[in-house]
Amino acid sequence: MTSPDLDRDLFDPILPYAGTSGHSGTDTSERRARVEDTDGTTTARQSETLRRLKAAGSDGMTWHDLADALGWHHGQASGVLSVLHRAGLIARLSASRNRCKIYVLPLFVDGRPIEEPSTRPRRPTVPEGSLAIVLPAMIVEKLSRGLAGSTITLPPGVADQLRTAAREAVTLGGDE
Repeated sequence: MTSPDLDRDLFDPILPYAGTSGHSGTDTSERRARVEDTDGTTTARQSETLRRLKAAGSDGMTWHDLADALGWHHGQASGVLSVLHRAGLIARLSASRNRCKIYVLPLFVDGRPIEEPSTRPRRPTVPEGSLAIVLPAMIVEKLSRGLAGSTITLPPGVADQLRTAAREAVTLGGDE
């Protein structure tokens, strides 16, 4: 991977989380991420973060340093640092400052221990009332009443959703 020219903006945002810069899992958070990823906000944050880290040199910056310097809240600062770290454009030192991890450009690691980015997928957020919660609850309720042999009546359309989900699970889970 080539390093970007840190004296100018990135042309496209880095979107490592299912085509987004990341969100908490709620509909509003996902909408916010998609808007910011397309309107230039994400690219501007990522570019500014790279410039700030270049200026910070070997001292690097924590999420708190970045947030204070730019007036961002925790999610904005930590989010952009996580994305750039995951993309390999910045390094996260094993050391901390004021209980926060320190991020530097790779050329400023200077042999210090670093933490590799996580490659495991994030656990999906399950909305309340979703099938993943309701169906097991229905089964547990039937079993707890001693009705293990009884039929569970599903809301309209749920049987089709279950069949589709089962097919996808078999397709996706084949290599594990």
